[in-house]
Amino acid sequence: MTAHSASSTPGGARPFRLRRTVEPGLLLILAIAAAGTAAALSLDVVESLGGVKGDEATYVMMALSAAHDGDMVYESVDLERFYRLYEGGPEGLFLKRRGAAQAPGELYFAKAWLHAVVAAPFVRLFGLNGLLLLNVWLLAGAAVAGYVFVAARSREGVACAFSLAFLCASITPIYVIWLSPEMLNFALVAYAYFFWLYKEVAPGEHSRRWPWLTGSRSDLVAAVLLGLATFSKPPNLALFAPLVALHCWRGRYVHGVLVAGVFGLVAAGAFGVNTLMTGEWNYMGGDRRTFYEGAGGFPYERGAAFDRAGIPMTTNEVTFDEPLDRPESWLVLLRNAGYFLVGRHFGFVPFFFPAVVAVACMLRRRHSMAAWHVLVLGAAGGMAVVLLFLLPYSWSGGGGPLGNRYFLSAYGVFLFLAPAMATMWPAVLAWTGGSIFVAHILINPLVSARQTYAPTQQGILRLLPVELTMVSDLPVNLIMQRRGLPYGEEPPMFLYLLDGNSTPPEDGGFWIEGGATAEIIVRTFVPVEAFEVRLRSFVPNTVRVSIGGSAQTVRVGSDLPVTLRVEPRPVYARESWFHLLSVETQDGLVQRLVRESEDARYLGVQVRLDPTVRRQRRE
Repeated sequence: MTAHSASSTPGGARPFRLRRTVEPGLLLILAIAAAGTAAALSLDVVESLGGVKGDEATYVMMALSAAHDGDMVYESVDLERFYRLYEGGPEGLFLKRRGAAQAPGELYFAKAWLHAVVAAPFVRLFGLNGLLLLNVWLLAGAAVAGYVFVAARSREGVACAFSLAFLCASITPIYVIWLSPEMLNFALVAYAYFFWLYKEVAPGEHSRRWPWLTGSRSDLVAAVLLGLATFSKPPNLALFAPLVALHCWRGRYVHGVLVAGVFGLVAAGAFGVNTLMTGEWNYMGGDRRTFYEGAGGFPYERGAAFDRAGIPMTTNEVTFDEPLDRPESWLVLLRNAGYFLVGRHFGFVPFFFPAVVAVACMLRRRHSMAAWHVLVLGAAGGMAVVLLFLLPYSWSGGGGPLGNRYFLSAYGVFLFLAPAMATMWPAVLAWTGGSIFVAHILINPLVSARQTYAPTQQGILRLLPVELTMVSDLPVNLIMQRRGLPYGEEPPMFLYLLDGNSTPPEDGGFWIEGGATAEIIVRTFVPVEAFEVRLRSFVPNTVRVSIGGSAQTVRVGSDLPVTLRVEPRPVYARESWFHLLSVETQDGLVQRLVRESEDARYLGVQVRLDPTVRRQRRE
């Protein structure tokens, strides 16, 4: 009997054996990407995503214009195309008017064109689903890059588990269903850092197989990608500095200059293209406006004119929203640093927890740290500082996002800080810790993306501090019935209802739901020494009241009002004082069940606020 026949099955057929040509970790990532591709192409984008949010209207129109018209010019056909898809106007549309003599009055989309150009082939083939498909593939590419990088020093299973945890146990996947450039910016930076740093960890055989990836030419690829990322989102400039710094550290000055030159050429070239198209290099400058239905409508709609509609929204120079010569400004920056790390809506720890694990693992093995580890961490910290200084009231990206939309670009660089991992424990910690914060968001991403205010109303996120310096950018501002509600007259106050456990002001007060805790931001434009809080309940009730941490608990009798005096601990920002009011009730009553009333709400206690203004000047 021959060796061949000995290995055959009784029927004479050879057994099927799967040759290992692709690593199992990559197969898993590709399988997930295939599922994401099917979902992206099958989804009813308009119906499922519930319209546009943030700046999506502009980016959607730009992608459609690039795909079908081959330009970034805003014309009546663009407006008609949007109405045909969404059956409504492009709320929040950004346009600018070209001032050059050769095209007076011509209108252009006033955002970076990069996302539209990259997305155009996808949109041409698959319509709006192409935007989702692009995001799926960008995220899959980042997963592959992360896996290959980590697998260079760790076992395949560990690399797969950690790289997937880094992406899937953070807020990152929610931006796959955002029709704006967040995922593109994230991917450009992640790809750039992979090309830059892979040679630092690549096994010797990889240097022979892929010399272009493990040689100095990969730095030039990284420079190109970061140049494009900087054009798309200028704060990404901070993430380029380490590439040149590492060459200077190692005494390779010529190559450092070459890398800087390529980066500058690409970034300047992208801005130059913008100049050719619009007559101005700055896509956020010039005669720029944002348009809403309630602010005069949209150009080409019922004859609406550019200069008679919309709201001027121009950024022609870098400015500080808070003058740095005032002590209050530094206090705002200090508070923002805390909010940046652990804020309820935009915090780094809750929404990017796997990055915390990566940094902790790096520091635990600090004896093996190299210069590039320090530079990467410094670049991410530098970008955070840039955002906090330049945008103290909108460093999360504006529009009430989930997590820090602007810092998402920098999140990817933390994956490259992960050291060699011998066990699964870092991946387990990243999966567990990240899931505690974001699992309830990602389990229903379509709803979470539309209702960004909902995930922070319960669960562990509610235990974190509210970003009181960022009130105008909190997700609650997406609900007209809960934002900036006028209350009182002397002095005037404005209420922001952070959850659904309280009612808008009525009959001189507002109601808190029975058996619930409501949180309300009270905004005043003068300092308040104390609040007189009047409580009334239909049933005997135990009520706990706190304003900025100063808390009192009282027993309120049935229809027997109780008055408290509470000294607040406000947060000062934007010429205003913000007070976080928390009211917890133990019981409640549905009036419709016991009285002649049509009120079916389960009401716990009515709250009335009477502030006493502080007379002395603010220090």
